[in-house]
Amino acid sequence: MKKTITALFLCLCILLLAGCNGKYYYVSEESSHETSSKEVSDPVPPYVFGEKGFYDTVGDVEFYLAEGLYAVEIGELLYEEDGRAVHLIVGAHESYLLCDGEGRVYKNADLPWTVEPGTEGFGEAYPALKTEDGEA
Repeated sequence: MKKTITALFLCLCILLLAGCNGKYYYVSEESSHETSSKEVSDPVPPYVFGEKGFYDTVGDVEFYLAEGLYAVEIGELLYEEDGRAVHLIVGAHESYLLCDGEGRVYKNADLPWTVEPGTEGFGEAYPALKTEDGEA
């Protein structure tokens, strides 16, 4: 029994000593590596355009063209490149509805309409939008 306890004690000591590394690291306040101040730019644009809408890469949201709907008032310009523009719609929440430079409305693909376009109550639910013929 005494030999077993001694053997276990020696094994435990070996395991503990094996886990202890006698080396430690010294960090100098002066770095031997010189840093440079290169400007880093993101190669992915904030908006990627397709045939029927665009993708907001920052917000990870798809926006699809809402056929026949236009913004009553085009708001602040969010992005413009290669003749394509994305604007806020005055009076509409930007995570839900955006528009292009011509006022065509793009809707967040993940969020449903509270009132479907063309149905009763649409004008009251979305006063910032109008149809092609100017009706809300």
